[in-house]
Amino acid sequence: MQSSIRSVALAVVLAGTTLSNSAPALAQSMPFTVTVGQSSSCTVVVNRNGTLVPNGAGTILSSKLAGGLSGEALVTPQNGIYTVSANHYDVWRNGPEPLNAPNTTFQPSHSGTYRGRNLYGERTTPIRLRAIRNRIAYLMDIDLVVTKDPGFSFAQGNYQTEVAVLCE
Repeated sequence: MQSSIRSVALAVVLAGTTLSNSAPALAQSMPFTVTVGQSSSCTVVVNRNGTLVPNGAGTILSSKLAGGLSGEALVTPQNGIYTVSANHYDVWRNGPEPLNAPNTTFQPSHSGTYRGRNLYGERTTPIRLRAIRNRIAYLMDIDLVVTKDPGFSFAQGNYQTEVAVLCE
């Protein structure tokens, strides 16, 4: 009987924000927690932290809103075909609300570029790619949108959460 071993590279993107009554600054950049993984499939290195900013109603925190910032990871495939994704585990790492985030939806997305050209557009699901060439890196932009259910809003305070960048 043959067994199959699958290698996985994982990096964690840390995004955060601050909610307060004072204006105009409502965002705070948080550094990434960096994990560098080496596998037969890929290496993933986090290049830049992500920043979430709130909408005016305090019901959405997003890296896509004005003042927000996408996270960025450098993905280096070793060879062949591999799958990349950005996953969130629907919890706050730190924040004024319960860590299990009731009445809250987390939606990460990712896109890829190579030498300034679009490799693949924004998506919320994993994508299978073929290595451009062995050990040629490309950039993966990671966004996160966090929304409250209707009738709820985010409590004031500092929030941190993580998005896992997976390459296998």
